[in-house]
Amino acid sequence: MSGNTSEPVNNTNVPFNYDNINPTHSDHSSRKSSIFNGDASTFEWWKDIIYSHITSIDYDLWDVVEEGVTLKNLNETGRLSIADRKLLSNADKKIYMNHHKVKDIIVGAIKHE
Repeated sequence: MSGNTSEPVNNTNVPFNYDNINPTHSDHSSRKSSIFNGDASTFEWWKDIIYSHITSIDYDLWDVVEEGVTLKNLNETGRLSIADRKLLSNADKKIYMNHHKVKDIIVGAIKHE
């Protein structure tokens, strides 16, 4: 030891920028949802589970499931060209992003063979 005495470090006042917290993002978004196996007798149960899963990520996402998306120029797979995407308002960009979040969740929650 060098004989130098050091003061204890006080880590209780570490600055944190709370402006960067997104209230619609949660750790639930990485949680895998239940897989629907195609059995009609379990569909209502699965629908309740997927509803809870989707709304735990962002409650506005379920509106996309129920109401769909009415953006102009969507192709048959629900995509826009780069040019059309660049023309979207901020509100429509959020709708488009939510459309693809929901699509990813639901397609991932259906058994594919």
